[in-house]
Parts: sequence; structure tokens; C-alpha cells
Amino acid sequence: MSVPSSSSLGSPLLTVVVLTLNEAARIGRCVRSLRGLPPRTRLVILDSFSSDETVSVARQVWSEIGGLEADFCSVLEEWRGFTRARNRSLELCSTPWALWVDADEWLSEGLVEELASLRDWPNEVVVGRMPRLNTFLGREIRHGGWFPDVKSRVGRVGRVEWKGGPRGADVHEDLVAIGDGERRTMRGLLRHEPFRDEAEQRDTNVRYSALLAAGLAEKWRDRGFAPPKFFVWGRVVWKFFENYLWKRGCLDGRPGLRLALGSAWSLKERYRKAFEIRERGA
Repeated sequence: MSVPSSSSLGSPLLTVVVLTLNEAARIGRCVRSLRGLPPRTRLVILDSFSSDETVSVARQVWSEIGGLEADFCSVLEEWRGFTRARNRSLELCSTPWALWVDADEWLSEGLVEELASLRDWPNEVVVGRMPRLNTFLGREIRHGGWFPDVKSRVGRVGRVEWKGGPRGADVHEDLVAIGDGERRTMRGLLRHEPFRDEAEQRDTNVRYSALLAAGLAEKWRDRGFAPPKFFVWGRVVWKFFENYLWKRGCLDGRPGLRLALGSAWSLKERYRKAFEIRERGA
């Protein structure tokens, strides 16, 4: 990122928001990838009281790539969930555009180049979507339903908001336009390392299955019935074969196998927890 030397560059155009919690090991890669964004891009770290050096590492790397201290902001807040945190971060954006990047993500050079031209986007375009390329166990994942993993991450401040995932679940949240507005699908890649190892994959699957189970139980409650257990097992088995064979996850080697197994196991856990919620009458 170039350091502006005069006011002729105009007012700041973009705020980058990163939600963090104990991400000192990965935040540097994320911030470093912001080099080349529009001049005077602002960086907001919304941190949930990390016990490591997350914020100080982000500040140091921001300085290394030429970011101004005046354009760096760190805010400490108790964690309130993905959707609420992202909507809260909108209140911290005073620029026309905002970009949300997670600490385990980073921008490709192609994506940076596209974002550098935000000022030229037509006024009717409100949301920017980008393909996300995941990496697991050292391998890029291009099959098994993992690519293109398109995400809405760029929005015009004041004309967008974040909505929860399926049945309002606080996972797989989406950036949407308020009222009328078009989406533009970009070509540059958002890079992502969702799990550092198989243990983190399992932990993430446990968390996400719990978040999605409540919505699933609510869906059954609205319909007045839950599916039979044999149907559930059929869905779980099909989930594995769908991702591993039908969507060719097998072409991604051992990581593809682990991801297919993880998706099936996560679905099984989601159903199990939803049945528990239903039985409790919650």
C-alpha cells in the first residue's frame, strides 16, 4: 500500500474490517495482503479481547506495508456472534466502501487490483462478491463443492447489512443490499485457510453443527414433524459421496477425503443436536 503524500489523492475510499480473537499467528499474512489497495485505506481490527499479540502484530505489519497510523483502528468488544459483530463493524466505517476479511483469509494480487478500481464502479452496484479458494493440509481445494466458494464481502456503507445464515443461524452469514442494489461478481481470488490441521477442522465442525442445529429444529417445529432416522442416515451417507465422488473431492487427494468425511460428520452432528433440541421441547 502506498503512503499518500498530499491531499490530492481525495478522501479515503475503503475500510477493511477484520474480526479477531487470538490470531497473532495468522493476522500478519492477512494484513500484508492489503498492500496495493486504494490510498488511505483504513484498517479496523474488531477484537474480542485476544490474550495474544493479535492487535500489536496487525499494527506492526500495517506500518510495514505503508499504512498510516491514523488509518489504523483497534476496537475491543465482547463477542456477540458473527452477524452482530459484522453489523456492529459497519458503525466503525466512515468511508464509502467496506471490505470484510477474516484473519485466516488473504487477498490475491488479482483481487487487490480489482478493489483498487472501486471508485469507478457504477452507482447501482452495492455488493461485491468474490470467489474464495480454500487451502487445507497444504493443498488448494478445487473440488468437492469447495470451489468457487463465492462470498459477498464488499459493500457500500449505508446501503448494505449482514443477515444470518439458514433460519437466522449465526454462521454462513451473508452481506445483502438494503433495498435496491446490484451485486458484482469479481474475478480475483480471496484466499482462505479454514483449518490449520485436522484437529481444528473437527473443532470447527462441532461449533458450526451446533449453530445450525437450532435453525433445523425450528424448521421441524414449524412443519410439525421431524424426518425419520433412516432418512437422516441416508442424507449423511449421501453427503460424503456427493462431495467425494459426485463433486470430485477425490481429485484433491487426502485433504479432499478429510473434507468429505468432515462435511458428512458435521451434518450427522447437526441432525443429532437438532433431535436433542426437539426432544427437550426447546
